[in-house]
Amino acid sequence: MFNVQYPISKFISICTVCLLLSIQPVWAVESQPQRTVLTLELLQEKINSPIVNQGSFTVDLREMEINLQPQNKELHDNFYKLLQDVLQKSGTKPIGLDLTNSIIEGNFIGSDLGLRTPFYAQAIAPIFTETEQNQLELLREVCLQSLAYSVPNSKDCRSLLGKDSTTSAQISVFRGSLIFNQTVFKGKVEFNNTFFLQPVEGSGAIFYQPTNFKQSRFGRRVSFINANFRSELDFQGSVFFRKLIFRKLILLKILILKIQLLKILLILVMLIFKS
Repeated sequence: MFNVQYPISKFISICTVCLLLSIQPVWAVESQPQRTVLTLELLQEKINSPIVNQGSFTVDLREMEINLQPQNKELHDNFYKLLQDVLQKSGTKPIGLDLTNSIIEGNFIGSDLGLRTPFYAQAIAPIFTETEQNQLELLREVCLQSLAYSVPNSKDCRSLLGKDSTTSAQISVFRGSLIFNQTVFKGKVEFNNTFFLQPVEGSGAIFYQPTNFKQSRFGRRVSFINANFRSELDFQGSVFFRKLIFRKLILLKILILKIQLLKILLILVMLIFKS
């Protein structure tokens, strides 16, 4: 016989739990970003209509599926060239790139997006603004202050210090901010020999293949909070002028993390005391 004394409040509680359990998968699905496949036409549209992010113009490639594999020939052959035209434009305020929550298939050769310019001992190339020239000039001070270490052996230091008259070093200068928070890189990432004049934000990013920042220079804040590196990470010979944040970094393999920490820390201490 049905027990009429069964507490109605307990019955409601059980029903509520069952209801919550039944809708939990829906919440999980809704938490996933709805990504848009990046086509050549959409890329051109995004380049022609940059957004304002933290007071700076930025090419908005957030929440995109970006296929840079050779078989996706149209985008593969034009992606870097189209972005170069806007990111490398001199005489204007720098334009950044935002790849937040995007998935990138194929190798990402980020150094190709920078403005490639020579370094000379006499003067920095005049194509940059006065503020940018001051940032680039700061590298000369780092080279001078670290003569006892390996940094001056890099091509840009040899050129800036005039140690080798035959050396005309070139470096890729990324003028705007670079944002790739929660971005998934399926292929290799190449940013070697690149000078970042603005902040680099890579919180929560996932890197499946080797990531190369070898001999790069970071003029502003760098953040890799909660970043997930599943293969080699190379910062050999790099210089950081501001704060470097690696908090809660996830390393799933034995990595080649070649930052030469002691040398960089000594350079940073000298810059801090000088400022």
